[in-house]
Amino acid sequence: MTPRRWAGKTTWAQERQAIGDWHEVRAYDADDLEAWLLQAPGVAAWLARQIGKYPPHVTSMDDFWNEFSSTTNPTLTTGIVLAGREPEQNRITTWLRGQPSILHLRADTQAEGTAFVVGAK
Repeated sequence: MTPRRWAGKTTWAQERQAIGDWHEVRAYDADDLEAWLLQAPGVAAWLARQIGKYPPHVTSMDDFWNEFSSTTNPTLTTGIVLAGREPEQNRITTWLRGQPSILHLRADTQAEGTAFVVGAK
């Protein structure tokens, strides 16, 4: 595997396979990695975070929650944010599991609305 483009990867893998030391030989390059990351956006986001390439103005749900919940002492829990809102929580979880669509919510602040969605996930 290489993070670069490798024009001869197929030939290389076939030659190593023919030697017979291994059951199967595969070769992956940057194009293979890119295709895989496009199919697995969660992994792509995780990897981007690990290598310091997270897109600007994007925050993961975990990062948002860690920052939001730590603004109080004691730290907020999802239970506090969701308390008494079971029907709304069920609506959000149904929406998250359904077909892509727009969900309108109302909150005092954008952060509170986001915290509720993150907590309900």
